Amino acid sequence: MKVMMVFNALNSFMALFAAVILYGTYLGTPEIKWSVYVGAALCSVIAVHQMISFAFALELRLRSRGIDKDLTLATHGVEAGFADQIEDRDTNRILSMPSVTEDTTAMLKDAPRRGTTTPQD
Repeated sequence: MKVMMVFNALNSFMALFAAVILYGTYLGTPEIKWSVYVGAALCSVIAVHQMISFAFALELRLRSRGIDKDLTLATHGVEAGFADQIEDRDTNRILSMPSVTEDTTAMLKDAPRRGTTTPQD
């Protein structure tokens, strides 16, 4: 998560820097080509996209720290938020259910073996 946030921040800065340089150098000059404006506009869009992505990653990181904090508090006897919901769940019904594979081998019949005789009653 930390690496993604660093890349988002760097990409946002570089794209914004490129857009500012392009606009600052060529804006209003008669020899400018339309492609420079397109490039600057695309750099601006990329910068905004990376800023939004950085903001989402930061929010996700802060949320995950809050959940980790709640779980840590719950393990030390302090009741708080999300940890209360986990601790208060009734798991007896889930734990008492039979397993999917329980008693399935009892239904299998022995396979006949080659070269052996079965005892006759």
